[in-house]
Amino acid sequence: MSYVDIAWPFGVALIGVQLLLFADGDVMRRVHMLVEILAQGLANILVLALPGLIIATNSSASISPWEVIGVSIWAVAYILESVADGKVFMFISPQFCGHRQHPG
Repeated sequence: MSYVDIAWPFGVALIGVQLLLFADGDVMRRVHMLVEILAQGLANILVLALPGLIIATNSSASISPWEVIGVSIWAVAYILESVADGKVFMFISPQFCGHRQHPG
């Protein structure tokens, strides 16, 4: 696990705390933004860093079932993120043409 795997999510969380403390506007909106930022940070810590941590801690030369599980978690997360990005792109693109399409 590298420094970035820990520092980046905490940096994002600190940005959320700054938004909560210093931004103008509705308090509940700021709390919602903070919750979203913390959820993104936890997702990055758990889903993205966990498979690498599992693989890095294997001391044997063979591939363990935990490594297969870790790579599988990563692959599923990557596919889901790619599908979500595609749906967001399809939702945003028609707005510039004058009509909307819901991503769901």
